[in-house]
Amino acid sequence: MAETLDPEFFDGLSVYQDVLWEGRVIRQGVRDCRERWELISPHVPQKAAVLDIGSNFGWFGLKICESCPQAVVASVEADPRSALIQRQVLASHEHRRLALLTARANCRLVERFARRGQRFDVALCLSILHWMPDHQEFLQQLGKIADRIIVEYPHPAEPDAGSARIRREIGEIGPYLARLFPARPVAYLGDCATHLDARLRRPIWLVDSAEQCAVATAAARPSSTSVELDFAALVQNGLSWPPRSWWEALAREPARHAAFAGLSAARLRSLLAQVPEQDLYGPRGRWRRQVRQAAGRWARRSLAWMH
Repeated sequence: MAETLDPEFFDGLSVYQDVLWEGRVIRQGVRDCRERWELISPHVPQKAAVLDIGSNFGWFGLKICESCPQAVVASVEADPRSALIQRQVLASHEHRRLALLTARANCRLVERFARRGQRFDVALCLSILHWMPDHQEFLQQLGKIADRIIVEYPHPAEPDAGSARIRREIGEIGPYLARLFPARPVAYLGDCATHLDARLRRPIWLVDSAEQCAVATAAARPSSTSVELDFAALVQNGLSWPPRSWWEALAREPARHAAFAGLSAARLRSLLAQVPEQDLYGPRGRWRRQVRQAAGRWARRSLAWMH
């Protein structure tokens, strides 16, 4: 493994989070992750399964695993360059409680978890909703598998943040969340600096479980009986890290690991074959990416022809 990341990795790339290499910052991000963590951390149980959607370089997942020794994190980053950097960052830490997934953040991602019965104590949706055409259905589906959802959203006056159409659909984020989750407490946690305008700050909101007070601390909230991540659901959502050899070693343990529950030996072998060892994508992930790229090229050519 390289001693650090080549600076050319970041050329033309949005560096939102600090890049942590073996625990030290090697590249400063434009967003203040620590300020956000101060607002988020009281609502992450010590024993938790966490879904981090649009995780960039994995800063929050690493912080959760550092602060909560019994936590596991499913870290979703579909952008290939950001995901590649995150994979190398995780390798530099030799991290095994954080699974990097390269599937797109949409309703299908949530449905794959739901089909396998995977639940999360906390889901992080930090500055992603304003990019998602299916934002409403996505959040409603996410609410079925996540006890808590933490949402960061642009200030109404921020310029050039996400899609103008989507932001018009959502409107003010607090009332929007309250409409989507009428049976669950919705609370404003605070706000954080935005990198787009130093005069403005982005609000962070919490959608809590119906059984919990929205301002309860993690210590007062009972945690899940299990915080495993389902292996099949991870593979179906583009599992990239930990590498295949680690999962193969886990599968050889005498006591069958809970992550492999319900899988036959043949199905487990098939899933293991889809996990990459050193690359970002496994065989099926590479094929899907090639299909998406071809579809994108076709769409661009069609638009050019029409004009």
